[in-house]
Amino acid sequence: MNLLKERAENYTAAELDRIHSMDAHLIRSLEGHLFSSSGKGSPCTIIGGKGTGKTFNLIKTLRRGVRELEDFFPVMFVFERSGEIEALDTSLLMPSSGDSSPKLEELTDQEVTMMADAIVFDDFHYVCEAIERGEYLPQNWSGS
Repeated sequence: MNLLKERAENYTAAELDRIHSMDAHLIRSLEGHLFSSSGKGSPCTIIGGKGTGKTFNLIKTLRRGVRELEDFFPVMFVFERSGEIEALDTSLLMPSSGDSSPKLEELTDQEVTMMADAIVFDDFHYVCEAIERGEYLPQNWSGS
């Protein structure tokens, strides 16, 4: 069975748990930035070629933060093939729980962003390419 997919955000939570990263340096760098007080609130850019595991390693790192850090809440926005910027399904980042936390699907992207400890905007190059082709206008993003 081939577990590799073109886009990391298309994995299920169970598939993500079965696949391990080989890029220990990137994982350590992301953990150091996202989980330290010195990295909190400061931007970070990950640069690499298509298919090199940037999104995959980000998702794996965010999932680890959710599991290991009390009250760590990440949000990740991706540019979907539909041509829309959408918040990634939080089930990929958050373990299921029976607590009484707010139902994230009932909140706007802005409300979720205000609650987040880490905000990731993935696939920015796809957004730029769509703008260049006239297929996407940033002012059309409602963020809801």
